[in-house]
Amino acid sequence: MKGVNLMKFGDNLRQIRKSKKMSQEQLAEKVNVTRQSVSKWENGESYPEMNNILELCKIFNCKLNDLVHTDMKDISSLDE
Repeated sequence: MKGVNLMKFGDNLRQIRKSKKMSQEQLAEKVNVTRQSVSKWENGESYPEMNNILELCKIFNCKLNDLVHTDMKDISSLDE
C-alpha cells in the first residue's frame, strides 16, 4: 500500500497523542493496556493488535491512515 509505513506508526501515534495533550498513562487507561505497551508502540518495539488500533482511531477520532501514513505534516484537522 502506497504511503503506509508501519515503522512510522509509533511516531504518528506519539504525535497525535501529544496533539491531544494526553499522557501515555491516560491513553493506556482508555485502551485498557499498560503504559509500557503504549511506550513500546510509540518506540516501534511492538505494535498493537487490530482491535486496539481501531480503539485508538475512536479515541482520537481519526482514520487508520492517520496512524499508519508516512506523511503526518499536518495533523491540525485532528484537533477539531
